[in-house]
Amino acid sequence: MKTVTGQDGNFRVTATDRSGKIHDYCAKKVIVSTGYYDLANRLNVPGEDLPIVFHYYKEPYPYYDSDVLVVGGKNSAAETALDLWRHGARVTLVHRDDKISPGVKYWVRPDLENRIKNKEITAYFNSTVKEIAENYVLLSTPQGPLELKNDFVMAMTGYQPPFDFMKSMGIQFHDDEFHTPAYNEQTMGTNISGLYLAGVVCGGLKTNKWFIVKGGKTRAIVKVLGRGAIFLTSSLFTLASWMFWALFNLLAFCAACFTVSLPCRMVASMLRRILPFSTSTQCLAAGTNQLRAAARSFTLVRAPLYQRRWRRSCSHP
Repeated sequence: MKTVTGQDGNFRVTATDRSGKIHDYCAKKVIVSTGYYDLANRLNVPGEDLPIVFHYYKEPYPYYDSDVLVVGGKNSAAETALDLWRHGARVTLVHRDDKISPGVKYWVRPDLENRIKNKEITAYFNSTVKEIAENYVLLSTPQGPLELKNDFVMAMTGYQPPFDFMKSMGIQFHDDEFHTPAYNEQTMGTNISGLYLAGVVCGGLKTNKWFIVKGGKTRAIVKVLGRGAIFLTSSLFTLASWMFWALFNLLAFCAACFTVSLPCRMVASMLRRILPFSTSTQCLAAGTNQLRAAARSFTLVRAPLYQRRWRRSCSHP
């Protein structure tokens, strides 16, 4: 997304795709729901632009048997440190505060604290990164400067909304420490008529307040806008994915019910030809009886036609 210009009823949105091709769109209303993961909070230290430094964590496998420094003390840092440790990395955690953030998920925090207590993950609190090199990092700790052997750095220092992009649209902000955008809490409309906010972008730098708790506000925006709005978000795709998986699971359950309720006599007859021994036949008969009992438990969810076929097939030995 490059620019959003215009006014209520006549907005013009300019965007570029992955190949760099420019696309222009027209809309009566615009909702800004861009999230905040595009812009990471930088460390602003020498060496941060080296290829061994990452602000986004994907998977642990490339870091097996490596020395990895994780910077941060909130959810992203905690989960990254634990995942790396469980997949064979030697993890060191650096946090500028004196303890793990109280906002870390309640099932993650004790796990990380126990790993630190057992010295499985090394942690330095009240410490910061001063320099990053190819094979070491320099920390500032309460005991003084500390140089550590290191292969990779995971800077899980948080993210922020695209403030410059929002200001270019003319959105106003409150003069507070969280740089909160100004909007109407009932309609979610900004100072620009026809321009609305949705999601964590509403919280400014205080994104944890909005990530889960305030998501339902989007329904109010939809009621206000009606048709003709451009959603700068992937929420519709996510909803479609959930609906697809729900339908897929329902069909799989129905197929399982139908498969279990097939005539057991046909299966037994076929297997008797393969295993003509008396012992095997006895075992097969016992297994067939169990299969029939399991199939009877599905009679409540099968159609009546399948019930009649099942009774006819089971009425003959």
